[in-house]
Amino acid sequence: MDLHAPKKNLRVHYRAARAELSKSDHAQFSQKICDRVWYSFFHYDALKDPLLRKRAVALYFPIDHEVNISFLSHKLFSEEIPIALPDFSDPTRPFKLVRDFSEVRMDGKIPLPPADAKPVRPDIVIVPGVAFSIAGYRLGFGKGFYDQALASGSALKIGVCFQCQKSRDLPVEVHDVRMNLVVTETEILPLPPLL
Repeated sequence: MDLHAPKKNLRVHYRAARAELSKSDHAQFSQKICDRVWYSFFHYDALKDPLLRKRAVALYFPIDHEVNISFLSHKLFSEEIPIALPDFSDPTRPFKLVRDFSEVRMDGKIPLPPADAKPVRPDIVIVPGVAFSIAGYRLGFGKGFYDQALASGSALKIGVCFQCQKSRDLPVEVHDVRMNLVVTETEILPLPPLL
């Protein structure tokens, strides 16, 4: 069954729902999501673990009204946790280390890490999406970057979205990668273990 048309319609619906959030709600909800991620995975006690300090965390540079993760990125940078960003121009090495977001370069509307950034396989990936199902599947922009980048490897995949982007069900294709967790401003969705 061809899922292109249903996915396209869902993208329009959920992007519009996200865009309808007021600036105040967007900022407040983004902060709550960052707090949930920070206190669940990177709180003070966890940061005492020297192994965590060596683990690379892949973030993203928000576009199109995505969850603003600047609070989380600032905290991680201040704790000297290695940070990576997706490099949409290089599917063979999809994540690259950055020292701070001032290094980001724009390719049209797409933010990219510096051309000379070192490739890394992240241990934790904070994943944006147009929508997430309660089963942990993600609806992205339709280019397949995250599905391809996350298909191999054992990174902990944490989807982040606003409650208005949460769906009971989404069309799923064979290549769609499921998240380990989905975090909204009101909850962390408990997902059954990945098989």
